[in-house]
Amino acid sequence: MLLIDKHGRIRSIVARNVRVPFVRERLRYNEAGARTLFADRRSDLGFIQALREELERCRGSLPLSLPYPAGLIDAGMWAIADGMIDVASVLPDGVAVTFDEDRPSEWYKSGMVVFAGPAVSDDFVSGILKTPANQRALEAALEHPAGRRHSVVPPMRDAPRHFSRPADAPAAPALRVGWLLATRLLALVPRDPSRRQLRLVWVDHHVAVAGDTSPPAAGPPPRNVSAPAPASSSNAPASVLPDAPDDVSPQAQTLIDAAEDGTPFCEECARRAAELANA
Repeated sequence: MLLIDKHGRIRSIVARNVRVPFVRERLRYNEAGARTLFADRRSDLGFIQALREELERCRGSLPLSLPYPAGLIDAGMWAIADGMIDVASVLPDGVAVTFDEDRPSEWYKSGMVVFAGPAVSDDFVSGILKTPANQRALEAALEHPAGRRHSVVPPMRDAPRHFSRPADAPAAPALRVGWLLATRLLALVPRDPSRRQLRLVWVDHHVAVAGDTSPPAAGPPPRNVSAPAPASSSNAPASVLPDAPDDVSPQAQTLIDAAEDGTPFCEECARRAAELANA
């Protein structure tokens, strides 16, 4: 993906390798938005190089005849709008976190802050806990009833700070929040375009799953429905013609009689019949 850092620099990077929190830009099916975002980057060599790397990654190679840099930028904007290239922005410093007890949870969506691993979320939580208001927001989220179904103890970390085995003692709130963010049980929703105002929410993952084996809810007793009539044993194909009318006009009856007798009923038919008789 194309990652825009805190200083506005752009580079091509794999999402799992980003060591800081970031937010994906909503540019799919929005070529105009992508062009607006990068409108002042047409002469930025770092951006053009990053865009080339992304295009080569998703397409394999670029045609040599592609105009530089206009053609390359156009191809990149199309790829972004088609969802082939993601664009993300690094979360700025000095963010303010709040928790709304009236809206404690949301479905997970692409505009939420992304943490590529526990190390990233741990560092982020350690930084925001230096602000008393942020600390109160985290504590309010942990104490809210919406999070009770997630009241599990986070696993311990090994040397590389990966999850290993469950801890025996209750974890510190900072460790627990970091684990919840990394596993997307908690999430941060930007509240303003700068992403400096964030709202902490519990993520609702309860969705219907195919193949559910739970017993169905009790319903009304089945109604007595008469059995369908047995299918006909005849192998003849069913007619697709409409039924004949009970009464026809004199003109129609004349035509019917003529067809049954083989009598020509128009001038052209009579002439053709005479020709065949002479032959």
